[in-house]
Amino acid sequence: MAIEIPKRSVFKASEVCSIAEVQPYVLKSWEAEFPSLGKSKGDARVYRRADVETVLEIKRLLYEEGLTLGAARRKLDVGLEVDDGGDDGDESLDGDVRERITQAKEGLRSILKLLSKNGSKGQGLFDDEPAPDRQLAKALSTKGITKKKVGRKPRVARAPKKKKV
Repeated sequence: MAIEIPKRSVFKASEVCSIAEVQPYVLKSWEAEFPSLGKSKGDARVYRRADVETVLEIKRLLYEEGLTLGAARRKLDVGLEVDDGGDDGDESLDGDVRERITQAKEGLRSILKLLSKNGSKGQGLFDDEPAPDRQLAKALSTKGITKKKVGRKPRVARAPKKKKV
């Protein structure tokens, strides 16, 4: 269902809210995320026709496609379609990201190999290791920290409260 935009060049914020069917606070938050929206003239926020079309596109991206504000902003800034999970998604990634993904995959493969190797011996992977609490206590004791000190804020000396007379 296409929303009809009145044939005018300038709109007030309240008019944009009624056209897009959003609350004023929503429009205001979109203005913060999308700086190109709603240039102000004095105290009134004024929107051009292109701004109204952008607001409608933002609403579609957020409510129909389920994108976050950041993803919608990136999509509008770049003007590209967001990857739909197809096989050709890796071509859109730059070399650095692709390299990190490859390294992560290799690391996961080595972990999987290690797990399957230990699991094939017929014993649990963690049977010969102490319980996590003991591991934590042992690790902390080597650094001179006892378990009681972990997570506690240091005490601050305070002056005693004055008694009311």
